[in-house]
Amino acid sequence: MIPYGFAQWEGLLVGEPKSVKRQGFADPRLRLSLNFIGPKAMTHKEMQEYMKANPVYTTVGASIALSVPLGQ
Repeated sequence: MIPYGFAQWEGLLVGEPKSVKRQGFADPRLRLSLNFIGPKAMTHKEMQEYMKANPVYTTVGASIALSVPLGQ
């Protein structure tokens, strides 16, 4: 996916009504996630069986995100 955004802001600036429009490419973001505790990767059928046997389970993980300032 390519990050693209558009917005319009309206408000008062020093008592005067102002508006601005912006559109263009946004900053791309890379994200890495890792589960430390929890079920392993499964197929859809395996996950259904796991959920029947374990209706409550705990998952612990972490993620890190890197935003690269390339957009407007």
